[in-house]
Amino acid sequence: MHFTFYLLVTLLGVGTTASATCFTTAGPASFKACCPTPQSSGKGTISGVVFKYTCGQFFNGGESTISASSVKECAEECQKTPHCNSASWSAKQKCSLLGEKYPAPMKLGSWLTLQKTTEEPDPEQDCKELVDAAKREAESKCTTEKDRLQREGETQCRTEKDTALTNANTQCQKDKDTALTNANAQCQRDKDAALANANSQCAAEKDKLRAEADTDAQRAQSQCTTEKDQLRQQADAARTQCQSEKDTALTNSSSQCTTEKDQLRQQADAARTQCQSEKDTALTNSNSQCTTEKDQLRQQLADAARQRDTERDGLQKQLKDAQDKAGASGGGFTDSASAQDSACINNSWNSLCSGSCGHDTFTVGGVEFKRKCNVSTGGGREEQWLHRSSVMDCVRECAGIKACLGVGWIALQGVNGHCHAHMTVSGSLRTAPSRGNPLHEHHLIYVPARAIPFEALQSSI
Repeated sequence: MHFTFYLLVTLLGVGTTASATCFTTAGPASFKACCPTPQSSGKGTISGVVFKYTCGQFFNGGESTISASSVKECAEECQKTPHCNSASWSAKQKCSLLGEKYPAPMKLGSWLTLQKTTEEPDPEQDCKELVDAAKREAESKCTTEKDRLQREGETQCRTEKDTALTNANTQCQKDKDTALTNANAQCQRDKDAALANANSQCAAEKDKLRAEADTDAQRAQSQCTTEKDQLRQQADAARTQCQSEKDTALTNSSSQCTTEKDQLRQQADAARTQCQSEKDTALTNSNSQCTTEKDQLRQQLADAARQRDTERDGLQKQLKDAQDKAGASGGGFTDSASAQDSACINNSWNSLCSGSCGHDTFTVGGVEFKRKCNVSTGGGREEQWLHRSSVMDCVRECAGIKACLGVGWIALQGVNGHCHAHMTVSGSLRTAPSRGNPLHEHHLIYVPARAIPFEALQSSI
């Protein structure tokens, strides 16, 4: 259950495209996970937004630098900051946030850059990589546990076998020594007694025997030899008994060791079978849960897209109806003379802030706008409007949207009819000076009645 919850959180929060560990590795180690080589790059998902990361680069001119322990934390800070479109992060846990959209990077080996993209996240790929990572982790853990059990079993068996063999050898040697000592002692006593008796008998009978025939002397000698042979046979029997007892002890020790080894092998086989069963069950449950969650996410994305298209079509129809109504009634708004001055409206992407336009205030569609050149703007929710014929075309569209606080543009982007609409978030705008190549400068034309930029507010006090 914990694994399923972790997988769900990961799918809804952070996903990876190029590396399964780049956005999931904690601390400074995430730099090596993202950048195994200086030229590495990839993508990851934070709260539904796809970020592209590139190693060995740094964005100059960051608006703020904060502490972030990992790549994921830096990307989350950029995602939470409304005007942040890109950031730079280093393994020293520094995160530089930028409001500009994709500025030119500098080469710097200890940094990587993060850029927001408009791509849709791929939850299926994210889930597959996380399942593969969980599978590898489970297999590694199982292998480690099997190796540990095998080592413990082998060590225990070897120890018990050595102990049993040592005890058997020690006991056998003791029994041998005892039997041999006893046999030698008994043999010596018997020999001494026999010799004493023989000598005594011999001494007593010598005088008598001298008189007897040689045959009787030989009989006495034969008797002595027989007794000695009997003593030798008794010693041999004692040695044979000792060897038999030693062999029996060794046989019993070996049989006991074999039985214990078989039991350990059976326990290890049972543990491996249990581990494989639990691993297969976990993987089956994980795959089933992952498939269900992916289907739910796809359905949610499809519903959101349909709702967005419906709302957009409705707003466009309302705008067209309002414009048609104003044109049909002849009672529409008349633009101010400044908004019709050719020095301002011709090639307005350049002329409005190049010095040729002598006006700062313009009335378009009944709404008063003020111009503010050479400033970058933040504080609002920024929308990208493309394929507009002029800045005044963007201004006229902004005038009809009450949530629009103003329009920003860069001269170089005029070739694509590209302007930036700043929508209401907090009801205020914040500007900062922008100086450099005229074609790359940021400019603003805003509605004072809706929001006054912070610098404009300061200058009016």
